Amino acid sequence: MTREVSDALSAPGPAELRGELERLHEKYLTMMRLRLASDADVARGVPHEPSRDELRALSRAFPGVLAELDRVAFKLLEERRDSLAALLEKTDPIDVVTLPTWVRGLFGYHRGLRGALAIKLWIAMETRRSAFAQAVPTEDELAAAIPTLAEAELARAWIGWFPRLLSPPNRRVVDLVLARVGDELGIAPEALRALLMPRPRDMVPHPVM
Repeated sequence: MTREVSDALSAPGPAELRGELERLHEKYLTMMRLRLASDADVARGVPHEPSRDELRALSRAFPGVLAELDRVAFKLLEERRDSLAALLEKTDPIDVVTLPTWVRGLFGYHRGLRGALAIKLWIAMETRRSAFAQAVPTEDELAAAIPTLAEAELARAWIGWFPRLLSPPNRRVVDLVLARVGDELGIAPEALRALLMPRPRDMVPHPVM
């Protein structure tokens, strides 16, 4: 199915774009600070005990970020921070299709998970209340509930994918998000995972554009 860029998870609309870039930049500043604190404790030979509240807040804002924090080398965190800072320094309007693939991939990854997890939470809560007419909710029930969800616009983007969200590949929502965003970007899901969260031995530099 062909999607308009403005409707794609990997392509925020023009009104959202700069704010999304600023959020990503702030994410990497936070990740670098957390990693430096962890490394400092390791160097001193003391157990590292990160703030659970801070990790929880970071994960709420950027679902899936803890896997990236665990996997990605510090050098790549720095590169991503600097690339995003360079993009934010531009005074001309930014066209989302000109952004690096890893930036659009991260947009889709975090935005897709935020919408999907909002729907999963709604399903769990409504199931406990026995609110559905059938064993599983229908797309019509989801569409009616969308305005009440915390991530309403991102959840709305999943309506056409709802059957797959109810039964994601490998029973993992992350795998479905990677498949969907990869489809938008023309990248296989595993290749997208490796691009977004390479292990240090697989790390390659990212160009700004």
